[in-house]
Amino acid sequence: PPRSTLFPYTTLFRSASGGATFTATFTSDISDNSGWTMATATPADLYWIGGIGNWNSPSHWSATSNGTAACIIPTASTNVHFDANSFSANGQTVTINVPASCNSMDWSALTKTSIQMIGTSDVHINGSLTMKNRMVLTNYTGALYFESSNTGNTITSAGKTFTSAVYFNGNFGEWTLQDAFSTTGDITLNYGTLFTNNKNLTCNGFQSNNSNIRGLTLGVSTVILTGWSGAWNTGGNNFAFNAGTSLIKYT
Repeated sequence: PPRSTLFPYTTLFRSASGGATFTATFTSDISDNSGWTMATATPADLYWIGGIGNWNSPSHWSATSNGTAACIIPTASTNVHFDANSFSANGQTVTINVPASCNSMDWSALTKTSIQMIGTSDVHINGSLTMKNRMVLTNYTGALYFESSNTGNTITSAGKTFTSAVYFNGNFGEWTLQDAFSTTGDITLNYGTLFTNNKNLTCNGFQSNNSNIRGLTLGVSTVILTGWSGAWNTGGNNFAFNAGTSLIKYT
């Protein structure tokens, strides 16, 4: 089109000509894109707007709370926020309809009740996770991946129980629980260090049997395992396990 053009997260594959200014914002420049001005920077923060919707809908993400649509979706470097302006009624849903990535995910400013995160696609979090007790997670079954390579990450569950497999995959990353963490799936520690911070941990099984550099510090936590034989499966090399005075309990 003979005008400046915004393509949300588009990989361009055609050259442009004709004398107009063609700008592609938040894009991937692979090849054969002459005539385009590429702007690859992404906002540090995006806010959910507009109530019910799919994760990959650009119209549901704004650079400010209750702002206009930014016409982009989050990437692994974007902090995402769900707050008082995100939903217009109780019980509305955010559907994880595609594999979702973000830096930190924060629901702490949510004011509506029974807000649901639903779907079967995975969520990849490169920073911290902060949930809210007003949420409903029973219809979300995708896997949850913590993939930070940095220290200082926190996980706040706010009393919610996940129905997901949970993976810690960040090489040299560190995560500290802020309250009790519970999932009906397995927790797999592939990389990095998990500090339960004296909080209880409930899961179907805890798996960490490989040769990657990783660690688990339990303090005085109680680890409740709801699975059967092999529910506690740790071993291999390079595993720094500090049990403290914790209790590992098979139910």
